[in-house]
Amino acid sequence: MSLIEYLEHDNWQDVLKRNFELALDALAQKDYRIGSSAMDDMRSWLSIGGVSRVKMRLNEQMKMRRFSPERTVAINQALEALTQENRNRLLSLMASGTIRFTQEDLLTTFKLSEQQFENLAARIRTGKNPVQEWMREQGLSQTEITTIFQLIDDWLVKNRLKQSN
Repeated sequence: MSLIEYLEHDNWQDVLKRNFELALDALAQKDYRIGSSAMDDMRSWLSIGGVSRVKMRLNEQMKMRRFSPERTVAINQALEALTQENRNRLLSLMASGTIRFTQEDLLTTFKLSEQQFENLAARIRTGKNPVQEWMREQGLSQTEITTIFQLIDDWLVKNRLKQSN
């Protein structure tokens, strides 16, 4: 069954979580063998357009299948929670280019509004480093912060936006 069919049942939370995490595992391992159709849906949506693509496709399908507004909101909230729970894995896959991402994906992953993002960018342009400060405010450990900066550096080097040392 496709992912949307599973989400019609009472145990939809477990199905969504399992398929989200299985898709991340498959992408991280570059395992492109055929899995369940539900996991294949999730994996392809993530690889094509990140979490925003998953959200878009699920919302389209929920509308077509006439999900209740309450179920639709609950599924979107669960997806947001999964995004936060798997933030480091998502960032790693984004940095490696395995998951294509949009500004919306970054904002969602970092729990930022567009205004907060613009404020950070303005502070950076003035020579300040608010990103590390913000990450500390979000409760990230120094190890997590270091990992994120390494991912950013690797991505910049890979995309030839920064020269390696």
